[in-house]
Amino acid sequence: MDTAPIIAELGVTVLEIYKEIDYCMVSKVLYEGDVHILKISTLDISSQIEILKRVNDVIPSPRIIKSGTHAGTSYVIMTYADGVCMEDYKGDLGPGVMSDLYDYVRLMHSIVEMPKDENAVTHDMYATVAAGKNASH
Repeated sequence: MDTAPIIAELGVTVLEIYKEIDYCMVSKVLYEGDVHILKISTLDISSQIEILKRVNDVIPSPRIIKSGTHAGTSYVIMTYADGVCMEDYKGDLGPGVMSDLYDYVRLMHSIVEMPKDENAVTHDMYATVAAGKNASH
């Protein structure tokens, strides 16, 4: 994946690349004088962007600064949140815990519309994941 055209178009300076695989790059960048995260992907990341926008007022999460597409490749610039990437916990947590965490993240990414009642989101998320886990055991 050639990320150079998007990086040039956005005018960002790449400070550190966190992840680079054939369909996605995530990096820490300098954009308009502030440190942010840039995600570039050949996959459609519009649902992830929409979810972040919707949950910003409900849970602490990165804010979307800018998003769009360039020649069929999606990108999003979001605020930088200091912390540890979930991948870094792989060695410390058992495979079952990591699997549960990944399931929760996938579930968050799959939410199309958020109910007006924040408690319903929490309840539905846990109920859906719990039902899926119980069905597989």
